[in-house]
Amino acid sequence: MASTRLAASAALRSLPLAAAAAWGAAVHFQAPATSCDAVPTKPKPKVFKEATCISNTQHTHNTRLVTLKLPSDWNAARTPVANVLVKTDIEGEAKPVVRPYNPLSAKSEDEVTLLVKKYGEDAKMGTKLHELAVGESILVKGPNMQWSLPDAGAVERYTFIAGGTGITPILQAAEGILRKDIDAMVNIVTFNDTPHDVLLRNELMDLVLLYGANRVRVKNFWGMPNDGMEEDQLNELQRKTLKNGMAYPTKEVLEQYLPKPTDCDGHVMVLVCGPMGMLKKVAGPKTKDYKQGDLGGVLKDLGFAKEQVWKL
Repeated sequence: MASTRLAASAALRSLPLAAAAAWGAAVHFQAPATSCDAVPTKPKPKVFKEATCISNTQHTHNTRLVTLKLPSDWNAARTPVANVLVKTDIEGEAKPVVRPYNPLSAKSEDEVTLLVKKYGEDAKMGTKLHELAVGESILVKGPNMQWSLPDAGAVERYTFIAGGTGITPILQAAEGILRKDIDAMVNIVTFNDTPHDVLLRNELMDLVLLYGANRVRVKNFWGMPNDGMEEDQLNELQRKTLKNGMAYPTKEVLEQYLPKPTDCDGHVMVLVCGPMGMLKKVAGPKTKDYKQGDLGGVLKDLGFAKEQVWKL
């Protein structure tokens, strides 16, 4: 069974895959042409296949870790960030509901673990997956590539900015980078509603333990919980992130955790994943067809070039 924690003594677990941008976009592998081929063989499209639930455990108050047994090995070795599409019929819905999820690792083999948040009682897929019992099946398709790792040495310092469940593709990417580029340094900064909403704390700390604090830094920001904590109980830096009681990636805070665009002779990169409002504030929105779009927001103000930023 896939573990929910990265083990320092074993290979790190499988990481999450892409955002809604990658819905329906699958990684295809071109079959080699032969002398008998009049035209190159077309890549075979991926199809939905049944996966069986082998574990479903509570993670936070509104998230669960759901581990699925796949019908065949997941080979996502070519990319550190990919997603899986999950499809199911929902009573009262005319069409099947499809949602993308980022497994906790791209090295999943024949099991993937999904971090599933339930957005209220009316959440369709969230409710289905939260209630999925061990032994029950659901349709999945993937891996679907979102981002490829640059060549070793091309980037010396990576910074990841995550909001909420945006941590899942970032955990994938960080694990892939640390494993494949032994000289790269990774800085992960997360923004969350409350301390109780910080996701995958243990998995992030396992990265620090496995690769060392000289290569991995993690900082979690959060707003004020609903348990009586007052703003003056937060430290000064935490207070600078607050917006309507929630943590927000302000320019003042990001300046302290991001490298300068010219550091390492410009061999730095920032990856961002989170709610659309946060993405727009930090790096500018994606286009309507989910392409990268122009760089904007705080990162543009700080002097980063478009080539130094990727929106997951």
